[in-house]
Amino acid sequence: MKNASNRRLVLALAAVLQLPAISTITQAAEHRCGHCLAHARAAHRFAHPERWGELNERGVPTRVYPPSRPIDILHTKIELTFEDLDQPKAEGLATIDFAPIGRPTDRLRLDARGLQIQSVSMGRNTLRFEHDDERLEIRLPREIAPGERRSVSIRYSIDNPPAGLFFTPQRAGGRLASARVHTQGQPEENSFWFPTHDFPNERMTTELVVAVPKGFDTLSNGVRISQEQGWFGDGPDAPEFTIDHWKLDTPHPPYLVTLVVGIFDAVELGTEDFAMPVYGPPGRSDDLRRTYAATPAMMAFFTDRFGVEY
Repeated sequence: MKNASNRRLVLALAAVLQLPAISTITQAAEHRCGHCLAHARAAHRFAHPERWGELNERGVPTRVYPPSRPIDILHTKIELTFEDLDQPKAEGLATIDFAPIGRPTDRLRLDARGLQIQSVSMGRNTLRFEHDDERLEIRLPREIAPGERRSVSIRYSIDNPPAGLFFTPQRAGGRLASARVHTQGQPEENSFWFPTHDFPNERMTTELVVAVPKGFDTLSNGVRISQEQGWFGDGPDAPEFTIDHWKLDTPHPPYLVTLVVGIFDAVELGTEDFAMPVYGPPGRSDDLRRTYAATPAMMAFFTDRFGVEY
């Protein structure tokens, strides 16, 4: 089972890592250029010295040590709804399973940059919280002992994040056949679209449940365990949507949580034993086959070299 999980992780990453590059090609021309994004990140850091500490002239932190990690995030389930992919907005619900490390605590502190926090709950209990646009501090009902597993649910909104989650809208005369959304969390930017301990010294398993307009595809970590259809609203003219449920049982850092939304062609390069799909823009299937023709041989080499079935 461990080998199978490793294989699924590698294949999922191999399948999705190309897609941010696809969106990034058009991002500069049709949305926000790389220089603008870099300035936005630097401005955000200069505005929050309590989070980033000392910065150099480019807005890059000079800190060389990891932030305090008093709790261990064991599992994160993220539920996102995108009603209109041409608008840089989404509604979210994050359910976080955690346990204190080392000493009891009655606080849960998470990175939640720019998120609009609506409510926090533990079971049926509504919890008090403080949010300064950068850090979310949740007051737990009582002290939780080290190793004691608990779960909180955080309902929030996303509105035009400066980093982490990128929206590339469809524009008249543009290169895109449809709007696209993709994430880029490395090294500490996924907290712009879900609350977490946003540093690579954390490891957690994840689920992503994402609702998108009908006709759009989603890609995320692990395997897609279900796909359902529904409607945005109850009226007769309510638009249809698709709900995909992705899950990865191999613990990984928060920055590796990935989401890609768009309309793509898929080419299967795997075998009957395991899937190896690759994705690209519509009408580019032949290019995909040529570009990734050597990928199966690469995976076979890694399997033989490291003794792990990728």
